[in-house]
Amino acid sequence: MSHLDVMNWFRTHYEGTEYDMRLGVLAGPWQSPNRVEGGVGQTTVLGQFARATSIQRTTYTTVLQTHIPHPVVWFAPDASASSVFVPFFSTTLAYDAPFDREAYGEGSQKSFSFLGSKLPPAWWAFDFVANWMELSYKNMSETYVYPKVQKLQNEVADEVQAALNSAANVADGEVVAKMLGQVQTRIQRRVTEEWWALAGMLVVRYNDYFFNWPEEANDTVQSIGYPAFWLEQIGYNMEFYKPHWVQPSNAVPRLLPDEQKAILGSAGARHADAVGAWPLESITMPLTMSTAWACSVFLAYVWGRRTKMVENQGLSYAKLLA
Repeated sequence: MSHLDVMNWFRTHYEGTEYDMRLGVLAGPWQSPNRVEGGVGQTTVLGQFARATSIQRTTYTTVLQTHIPHPVVWFAPDASASSVFVPFFSTTLAYDAPFDREAYGEGSQKSFSFLGSKLPPAWWAFDFVANWMELSYKNMSETYVYPKVQKLQNEVADEVQAALNSAANVADGEVVAKMLGQVQTRIQRRVTEEWWALAGMLVVRYNDYFFNWPEEANDTVQSIGYPAFWLEQIGYNMEFYKPHWVQPSNAVPRLLPDEQKAILGSAGARHADAVGAWPLESITMPLTMSTAWACSVFLAYVWGRRTKMVENQGLSYAKLLA
């Protein structure tokens, strides 16, 4: 396993597994793996969803590469799925060698502006792209963002390795620190500038939910539109000029792409064609789930009672169930 593998572990949304967060009703029509947390809704309607290692409110992710002569702290601002790790060499700290302070040493999550003479912080570049992706997550991530993440990350890794190879032939620690300081500053500036350029391009490409002037046809505007499986899933028809409401269904949409059905396994191949047709396994599963849920509640209640007894003895354990 390499440090690049570890970076990709932090980027996962369980793609290709039964927990793939791009699939299902919570992913919405744009198949976003992000879930909105908290709020009044989830205190009123109880439930749970999968949690990825990359979530929207991630502030930063670090990967430490310590088994080499000049250890590296790899730092990725904002959500790791759509971020690029840049190097901070530990050797540079001892000699106060440079890094890109403007991009990685200044700024605040409480304020932001496109105006000004300085380059806006790297964190806001990655945060902006991560939020803009919600307009058309599948299209934007697969067409631009994820390929850009991998391409730029590999280029950065190659540049870092070349710098470490050069540093291996230098004995003077201060000289090495300055060499690596120049490298990390150059990389940090390049990554930030490229991500702001990507942000600007994505604003144009996905303005108003269209795919505008793509590279292969830069004089056209194309409709993205709701995907067919989503319209099928909500029962879209000629009467949708009025508000409609939907009910939970055990059926996987027929029009879900085959490769995504394959991820779901046998569930992806199953579809209830007739309204009210419930296969035996569809009945068994809710009953099993209900039984498991009831057992969980009972155990939580017992544990909560026990916890309350412990609290009464003066210990500060949290209540699991009131």
